[in-house]
Amino acid sequence: MPENHNIIIASEFLRQYESKPTRKNYSSILKNYLTTFYPQLNQIKRGDEHTQLLDDISAQYLNQTRNYRNDLQDYRDTITHLAPKTRITKFTVIIRFFEDNEIKFPKRFTRNLIGKESEAISEEFIPKTTDIKRLAEHLPIQVKAITMVLSSSGMRPGEALKLRAQMCFHSLLNNFCIPSLNIPFPPREGCRMYWLFISSFLVIFLLFFQLLQAQLEKVSQLSLINEENNL
Repeated sequence: MPENHNIIIASEFLRQYESKPTRKNYSSILKNYLTTFYPQLNQIKRGDEHTQLLDDISAQYLNQTRNYRNDLQDYRDTITHLAPKTRITKFTVIIRFFEDNEIKFPKRFTRNLIGKESEAISEEFIPKTTDIKRLAEHLPIQVKAITMVLSSSGMRPGEALKLRAQMCFHSLLNNFCIPSLNIPFPPREGCRMYWLFISSFLVIFLLFFQLLQAQLEKVSQLSLINEENNL
């Protein structure tokens, strides 16, 4: 640890990041690293953003005379089972924590420590538009609607599942000249609405789906009325 330098403990390091998920993730990475040398950190429950114990241990760690290079190499040996991208993320956060505390490492060391990203074990296949259309022909109408929305808009599955047919219908009517969906719910922290541009084919399909949905609702209501009359 450099002389005449105020240490940056865990909570001070985490406060730099505005996003709560980022702070939570970075806190978990720091805890995971420091637990290698201070097993008492296992007392912290999973999901806690940070605790006083993590602050105390991070301060103790930085105030000790240690060989940080050896520590990083020892930690690397404990996470060899993780995916390359996960290891890179962990080391990136840890080295950033060191740098905030004026602890620098030679670039060659960090490069060799982190290594390069290896190729995926599974073979990746990116379907073409024609492949998706062929697949969609064999799907139920509801699954087909979600599939076409995802492939055309690029939205996340969780965002698509929050969509409602009536919401899409009004959005399409208002934006018919420029096919797009105006999503009036916060898919991400701090956003109230956002736009997704979609294909003309999807516009026609969603309008058809909306009409079909309305027809199914009428049939369902008539069925309920008939059942009540027969009672």
